[in-house]
Amino acid sequence: PALRREALALAAGAGLCDAAADLALALAFAAGGLARTSAIASLYPVATVLLAIGVLGERPSRAQALGLLLVIPAMLLLASA
Repeated sequence: PALRREALALAAGAGLCDAAADLALALAFAAGGLARTSAIASLYPVATVLLAIGVLGERPSRAQALGLLLVIPAMLLLASA
């Protein structure tokens, strides 16, 4: 079956966003060094959790909320190293 126009547009948008993210990561590796950039990039699940909280109304547990709060100073320390 043929794809609907909306599904095709959504897939194309997702592909463009993925390509932009890959380019941004490659530029970050070149500018900031592999070790520091990969440590910061490994925190990408935080964005997923924040989207789940904001978009889906998910409620993190106290331990999860504490983890999210501790990520902020960790990223700042990594970025300044």
